[in-house]
Amino acid sequence: MLKKFYVKFTLFVFILFLLALIIDAQTKTVDLPILIGEEINFEEHVHAKVKEEYLIYVADFNDYLFPLNIVLEKEENDGISIYEDDIKTELDEVIYTTFSLLTNYSNYLPIGVTTSIPPSTQLISYELNDRELTLNLSNSFLNYNEVDEKNIIKILTYTFTHMNAIDRVKIVCEGKKINFKSTEKVVFSQSDFALNVYFNDFNLNETNFIIIYYYTELEDNMYLVPVTVYDKVVENKEEQIKMHLTRSNSLPVISLIDENEIEEYSLDAFFDNDLKYFQYYFTFSENNIIEESKNVSIKNVNFYEIVLRN
Repeated sequence: MLKKFYVKFTLFVFILFLLALIIDAQTKTVDLPILIGEEINFEEHVHAKVKEEYLIYVADFNDYLFPLNIVLEKEENDGISIYEDDIKTELDEVIYTTFSLLTNYSNYLPIGVTTSIPPSTQLISYELNDRELTLNLSNSFLNYNEVDEKNIIKILTYTFTHMNAIDRVKIVCEGKKINFKSTEKVVFSQSDFALNVYFNDFNLNETNFIIIYYYTELEDNMYLVPVTVYDKVVENKEEQIKMHLTRSNSLPVISLIDENEIEEYSLDAFFDNDLKYFQYYFTFSENNIIEESKNVSIKNVNFYEIVLRN
């Protein structure tokens, strides 16, 4: 009898021991090693911001065209979503981004600026052969207002021929010729147009043209605008330029230099960041009165910063 008791007691203790082991195994946790001295750099996982520049031509509310340098800030790996599959080279990125700034990104431009190109217009494809750029546009392009046609052609031509590798621009729609109302041409260069024309004195046989830079004011910012002035031929071209530089006449533009101070601006004047000097410098350099400086660009004045958010 006593022997059976000891057997049962021993068996009971053994079972309790097994239960204890099972419970302990289920409740144990694994301690992971802590790596001291290693820091996680979360900034490495944040895309770096980059800034890129694109020069485009736009029109103000008086339909005066002028160059505008867009300083585009975006995340390093961000692209244009609608052209993501088309952009494979650096040239692709420049062409498609520039076109987007004229169309679907035009709402980022300063208030009072327009390109007059329907924003829904897409660049289906492009070709660059022998310095001629062919822009193959979607049908949405044909929805433009006919009164804006000349300016649209000028904007596309001047914007893309500003690029070093391009002299001419051909515009087609869905691969077909566009029947423009204002011209029969489909291929354009800068020599086909004069920007912002003003006739002061026109005589077919005794008239030349000069380029005078004035300002347009948009959102409290001043932008240089080139005006092509047709005037009679005179012996002293420099004096003629000075006269026009101090008068904007009936034009919807602004001159910051008045007649009383024009002589203070000599050809050897020190060039600084003053808007009057910019107006003076670009006018005289454009008319070959003074030499152009590689350190001075219209981008110094006509620029606008955009933060791109896709």
